Amino acid sequence: PRIREEALEAIGDHPEIGDSVRMVMASALASKQAGVVTTAADLIKAHPDRVLTISAKARADSLDPNSPPPKVGSAPARELDPDVAKSLSGALGQAWAEDLIETRIALIDAAVAVDLPGAHEAATTACRDANVTLRDAGKKALAALGQPYAACAPPDPPPPAAPEIDSPMPHTTKLTFASSVGLLTIHLDPILAPIATARIIGLAQAGFFKGILVHRVVPGFVAQFGDPEGDGFGGSGHLLRCETSPVPFNPLDVGIALAGRDTGSSQLFVTLSRTPHLDGEYTHLGHAEGDWAALVEGDAIGDAKIEDE
Repeated sequence: PRIREEALEAIGDHPEIGDSVRMVMASALASKQAGVVTTAADLIKAHPDRVLTISAKARADSLDPNSPPPKVGSAPARELDPDVAKSLSGALGQAWAEDLIETRIALIDAAVAVDLPGAHEAATTACRDANVTLRDAGKKALAALGQPYAACAPPDPPPPAAPEIDSPMPHTTKLTFASSVGLLTIHLDPILAPIATARIIGLAQAGFFKGILVHRVVPGFVAQFGDPEGDGFGGSGHLLRCETSPVPFNPLDVGIALAGRDTGSSQLFVTLSRTPHLDGEYTHLGHAEGDWAALVEGDAIGDAKIEDE
């Protein structure tokens, strides 16, 4: 999926590709891979003109000898390519996993950009979602559709609390992963983030991290993993609310990756330096040991060995 996503991103810089873009976009939007769909939707938002074609009426008029000639210098009317419209509508209506917030927002934004039938309904639904980041996106989409004062309040009653709240972890837990750079360890401390700690340990016990790829490495910043697709768009299928704290992110500290407030899932990052801009913005899970800086994107880690401390 990462190769396909890179190719889609490159389309934005190559207008000479021409009409074939519409076929490529229709195919990408019909994908079952969230990252591919998200990348295609982002491209439509940035370049909506690339998926437009001459309207059916304009084509019919051009073939009708009784139709008046077009005005000099005027461009023919355009509309959304039917295949792109079909794929975008299908993706917009798909029941994506709750933690695929980026995908859901990208599709709404794309639908608004091309005035897709159903864009208003999708934006209204997002406006009422339990997730604050999705509600904010819904409000912005409604504003773009002509409703700048739409109220996007939290649902009442609020959604139920995370199930882990009934069984918090009472002690620090050590996760040890085998990798091509040696053993990599994470010490999870439940004091600051009991729900996130319990969630990550539960995933490790279920074998979720076995063979998972390190999909992001920014030298001097972070190493990140925890997406089964290996492209950084996916997660466990379930959302985690933020458990932020004033504890600073120092070198080799561990946090939950986000795409906005309360959008965490299973992706973890390990800091490779002091990162003050993360302080108070991300859930702080604990501390890591090992040569995390030696990892490169595409490295796989082995199943986690779990030990109480």
